[in-house]
Amino acid sequence: MKIIYFGTDKYSELVLDKMIKAGNSIHLVVTLPDSIKSRGNKKSPTPIKAFCESKNINFKVNMPNKDEINNINPDVIVVASYGKIIPEYILNSSKYGAINLHPSLLPKYRGPSPVQTAIINDEKISGTSIILLNETIDGGPIICQEKYKIKPEETYSEIIERLFLIGAESINKVLTNTDLISKARPQNEEEATHTKKMEKIDGHINWKQDGKKIIQIIKALSEKPGTYSFIDEKKIKIHKASNFEKSEPLNEPGELCLGHNDELYVATLGGRITINELQLEGKKRMKAKDFVHGYKIYNEINNERIYKRLS
Repeated sequence: MKIIYFGTDKYSELVLDKMIKAGNSIHLVVTLPDSIKSRGNKKSPTPIKAFCESKNINFKVNMPNKDEINNINPDVIVVASYGKIIPEYILNSSKYGAINLHPSLLPKYRGPSPVQTAIINDEKISGTSIILLNETIDGGPIICQEKYKIKPEETYSEIIERLFLIGAESINKVLTNTDLISKARPQNEEEATHTKKMEKIDGHINWKQDGKKIIQIIKALSEKPGTYSFIDEKKIKIHKASNFEKSEPLNEPGELCLGHNDELYVATLGGRITINELQLEGKKRMKAKDFVHGYKIYNEINNERIYKRLS
């Protein structure tokens, strides 16, 4: 079977690696152009490009034209975390169509941030969907799905990596049993929900929210685009938080507080949460206890400690 694969990031690389190890014949890999890093304007290849170069796999940056596709005459197109809409002439170029891995149980959480949005919503069950691509975004017929129970301690990167590994197994199953493609079922549009692209501003923490919600936001967004606040007009990244404790509103939301063993707390709506790891502007990532030993989190006025607030 002749396969053209579309992918870009490290999770897409996991899928391609699993496909190759399963014995699939990849005739062409398509990825996006090198990205420019902020430091020194140096270009960095996509993980998929670097993987193909290391394995001597035929690849192309940017979209192949009709002649290139026709010369390969693919049996199937496989897409996993590519990052761009694929034109119709490619979707219709193969015998079995184009199949796509989406890390949610469609029709829930269509769009660019299914895993992050599911974490923010404190979903206990997630999963993967293998669908046939069509003109709608993540709206094509469902070939197969696998559920995944999210563990409370799992981070965003752990969850999404696991989902793509599960999805890779499903893709290999479909490629060895193409009858599954012909049995694809349409999605229920009445049950569809949509996600948005997470921007930097989405990571600015609003401490006037419920503390449990804030913990989920940090879990979902701390790696990308990053969760942060400000102290003394300096940006402070919040990498990890836990343990929402309900309490009477003794402190203003965002106000810091020290525990008996130098635990660092932040007041939220309805209680407080524990900050585990953070990073002050211009400093390295550190444990919260190391931060409180090196940074004065309060002002002393008339021999009274007035704790600073995150904003």
